[in-house]
Amino acid sequence: MVEGNISKKASLVRVTLASTIGSAFEWYDFFLSATVSALVWPFVYFEYLSGALAAALSVITFGVTFMTRPIGAYIFGHMGDKIGRKSTLIMTLVIMGIGTFGIGLTPGYTSIGLSAPILIIIWRMVFGIGIGGEYGGALSWVLEYAAKQKWRSVWLGVVQATSPIGIATAAGTISILTSYFNHAYFLAIGWRIPFIIAGVALIFGIIFRYITAESTMFENVKKENKTEKYPASRVLIEYPKQTILLALAVFLGVGIPAIILQPYSVSYLISRGFSPSFTTGAVAIGGVAAIISNMLGSVLAQTLGRKRTYIIAILGGLVFTVPFFLLIGTLNIALIYVSYIVLFFVNELGFGVLASIGPEQFPTRLRYSGTGFSYQLGTFFVGIVLIFVIPYAESKFGVVNAWPYVSAVMLGLLVLSLISVVMLKETKDTELV
Repeated sequence: MVEGNISKKASLVRVTLASTIGSAFEWYDFFLSATVSALVWPFVYFEYLSGALAAALSVITFGVTFMTRPIGAYIFGHMGDKIGRKSTLIMTLVIMGIGTFGIGLTPGYTSIGLSAPILIIIWRMVFGIGIGGEYGGALSWVLEYAAKQKWRSVWLGVVQATSPIGIATAAGTISILTSYFNHAYFLAIGWRIPFIIAGVALIFGIIFRYITAESTMFENVKKENKTEKYPASRVLIEYPKQTILLALAVFLGVGIPAIILQPYSVSYLISRGFSPSFTTGAVAIGGVAAIISNMLGSVLAQTLGRKRTYIIAILGGLVFTVPFFLLIGTLNIALIYVSYIVLFFVNELGFGVLASIGPEQFPTRLRYSGTGFSYQLGTFFVGIVLIFVIPYAESKFGVVNAWPYVSAVMLGLLVLSLISVVMLKETKDTELV
């Protein structure tokens, strides 16, 4: 009996590690691409355009992934609930790797002309499709192994904790590279290095997933012939309320500060005269605080409950949004560090709940599809704000003066998220089926 428990725990650890690869890489790519889209791509891929237009198209190119993520969530959700979590998640890493290598190896406009920006857009779309199918499967895989564990929210929180690890790693990497290389070399070669390294790391991730076992809960569903013919469509028919509320409440709520505030605030500080190495370094420090907060959120999710903990996180976001900008607006280095630490801590408290409240809303036969599509639908909404609303505010009022409008948009979306999460059911003590 003891040996059996040890074996189950070892399998859970392996599945958890295999699942964290994609989540870590998602956020690593997010901050890495957001940063180079501001610092590099306007000069490498859109240099034939005016400065403002080049910057706008560069941000849109970065944000294209948010448009294709729901497509990937639908395609791979169908496959994951039909053929299995493990094999589908191997495919998502392969596609993400193709997109990543493509970005790192595509020559600039001076070498191949208009083909360069076109290729970058294509690689971003490819990457979006791959990452779109990643999240729902990774959480489903871990949840189904941890179903009987008392602290299953904490196991899921480990997967989610890789988001600040990914951001901190990307921010730290950019900070080091911009400090070490001169500007010309960084534009030519330096920015490509972290993409190529990440692509190589994904190859090892693929191998590790290959040697990890499939979800036993899913295998039981498959043996009993209870899999759906069209699971990705079926989840929208059987669970439309959960899908929409999760997109608006859980995934939209924590995505607002993570996806909007971080890249905008970096642009804000650079426009106020701070170096890229300082601003990305501040984000990296905030990311370290976020790791602690993330795990705290997953613990509170098991004690206070999923909904209560998440509501606390949203209220924290509502309270701290405007003060965040006021603090960084002082241009005081110590206060800038404090602002990022508090921002990340508040935001990641919600991320710690995110991993459990989402997949627990759906049964095993539809869990991959439901979790993935809800999450990517939420990031789609945030992506629209990121690539259309924020650039419009920046172009109309200037990067520095746009912060009140950015804050207003964020506060409105957080209120919507708060209303939606109240309508979700509590799943802390729910038995998985």
